[in-house]
Amino acid sequence: MFFHGGLVDRAQGLKTATTLMQPYADSGTYPFFFIWNSGPWDVFKEIIEGCASDPVFVAAVNQGVFTVANKMAMTVDRQYFPKKSLKPIPEGTPPMPLGELAEFAKPYDRVWSKQVGAQLSVSHQELNEFSDFLATQRASARKAKASNLNWKKTQRADLLLWKIIQRFNSHHDHGLYTTVFEETFMAAGLGKFTKKIWDQMKVDVDKAFRDDPKAGGTAFIQQLKEAWAANPKLKVTLLGHSAGGIYVQRFIEALDAALGASRQQVEVITFASAISFERTMQGLDALKRRVSALRAFALTDAAESGYWEIKGVYDKSLLYIVSSLCEGDPDEDRPLVGMRRYWSRNPPYQQPYIDPVIRFIAPIPDTTRTVWSPTGSDAKPGCRSDAKNHGDFPIEPITERSTRYALAKGFSERQ
Repeated sequence: MFFHGGLVDRAQGLKTATTLMQPYADSGTYPFFFIWNSGPWDVFKEIIEGCASDPVFVAAVNQGVFTVANKMAMTVDRQYFPKKSLKPIPEGTPPMPLGELAEFAKPYDRVWSKQVGAQLSVSHQELNEFSDFLATQRASARKAKASNLNWKKTQRADLLLWKIIQRFNSHHDHGLYTTVFEETFMAAGLGKFTKKIWDQMKVDVDKAFRDDPKAGGTAFIQQLKEAWAANPKLKVTLLGHSAGGIYVQRFIEALDAALGASRQQVEVITFASAISFERTMQGLDALKRRVSALRAFALTDAAESGYWEIKGVYDKSLLYIVSSLCEGDPDEDRPLVGMRRYWSRNPPYQQPYIDPVIRFIAPIPDTTRTVWSPTGSDAKPGCRSDAKNHGDFPIEPITERSTRYALAKGFSERQ
């Protein structure tokens, strides 16, 4: 049973099903695809892409990147930075396009990542100057009717620079350019739109399991119970890509409630799961009772942060977007199960719901339950992947072969 990702319309869901149906069938399974019309990616993408053409937004991100870059340069040994990056930006310099700005920021990320314990300072005067800059940009744009953003004077906008600095000092940052982009996006009030789309998708998942025999998930579970009654040895494997991981968990929770004292279990394969650690913890008891085997494919953080999900605007993966712009996290850094960065167990990722989930997914000494892609040449059969971006994970050829191997031969390390 395959659950496609979030922000996927019917046509794309059917396309994925068409691609995977025969390979899965060739593995000796009966493939069943949930097409759940999970959201309008084009609308979602348009909200983020629109930032690149808004002069106030671009100017604010430029100012934020330049300000923080200069602070980093004053905090660490300057020999690590390119000399041209240390020159003050002349007043009146036109803002860089966002794509160029992201490239400008990369040397700062490389050096800052090595500064253990370093902190950035910011004065009230600097906060006020940044706020005044933003207010001037908004006023100019209103006069010229050049901005489509509703830049109301809010506490969030006034404290934009402070929030950016705070994320670096608390280690919730996503890199220089990305963090400034995310905080500017939220300060402009755009986060309410991306969060609404993402929240509605999760509501739709819950509705599939409402107390109604016509609800898709509820009806399927009832028929699955009947199939198990007729054939108790029937093997059931749930596969979830991205937000499909949310659907898989909700399915298991509903299945656990429906089965009662029955000891039937399912196998699970996830690809870059977009479910949060906190939400997973809520259903952890049901997962422990009902999951007999598990394999979690996901990207290494180098791969996750190494490509543009939205070219020229957002320079990291979709899961970074979900973590920062969709989940309503106060730090714009919601720990997601399918992101390697949140598995460190180091500050600030030591919340009480993280470690129990990690221990369930990847119990020691089993080395086959997590696959961080791209894998090395020594990876075991069924645990290999060459996925380098979020969207193509299930259909990437090596990942797909590993999935078929697990479906046909099982998940055991001994296989």
